Order: sequence, then C-alpha cells, then structure tokens
Amino acid sequence: TVQQAAEGFSIIDTDSDGHIGLPEFIEWWKTTWWEF
Repeated sequence: TVQQAAEGFSIIDTDSDGHIGLPEFIEWWKTTWWEF
C-alpha cells in the first residue's frame, strides 16, 4: 500500500531529507537482508 511504502521510505531516509542516499540505503539493506 501507499502507507507501507511511505513507512518503508521513512525508515530508509534516516536523515529525513526526502532523499535516500547510498549510505542510507546500504545501512537499511544490511539491517533487512538478514530477514530473507
């Protein structure tokens, strides 16, 4: 859903600047890939 996407985005966008930078994405990826 849109809400889930927004929540996921806010989790990745750690500095809340509206953009996901590569470091932010890597940090998010490292914390989530363990779930798979």
